[in-house]
Amino acid sequence: MWTLKYFATVDNREFEVDISDRNDFTMDGVLRQVELLSVGSQGLYSLLFEGLSHDVFVEQVGQGFVATIAGVKYTVQIEDEKVRLIRCRMKSEESESRNVEVRAPMPGLVVKINASEGEEIAKGFPLLIVEAMKMENEIRAGTAGIVRKISVSENDSVEKGALLMVLE
Repeated sequence: MWTLKYFATVDNREFEVDISDRNDFTMDGVLRQVELLSVGSQGLYSLLFEGLSHDVFVEQVGQGFVATIAGVKYTVQIEDEKVRLIRCRMKSEESESRNVEVRAPMPGLVVKINASEGEEIAKGFPLLIVEAMKMENEIRAGTAGIVRKISVSENDSVEKGALLMVLE
């Protein structure tokens, strides 16, 4: 016996759907009576759900679908178990890689630190000032975020490329 697992999002509400080789249809762990038959023209279906018959028109829009039942449109996204696993892994890796390292653009002396660890900062916020060749250079945040780590202190000498801060 085999079972296929899908995740359907209908108007921002998610359902877990299992379909077996016996044509069983389980939605969020509840066995449902469902039949879907294509009728005539492309995208038109007859849906028998829990003993009630509905005409459904389905059209693909982008990566998802719009299903129209009795004049009401529902946005629908469907993904299978494997696609969901891959997407979740990618999202996890993306969130892990959201850390932005702020590095010294030139060798110099850290004159002032304007942020503290845990502080939420806006894009363009002046994080710190590095003095190089008797000129003060303001290092600004390239993105909004939270200061996760400050790797230097005021009066520290830094080399070009030295890690100054980590933003998330």
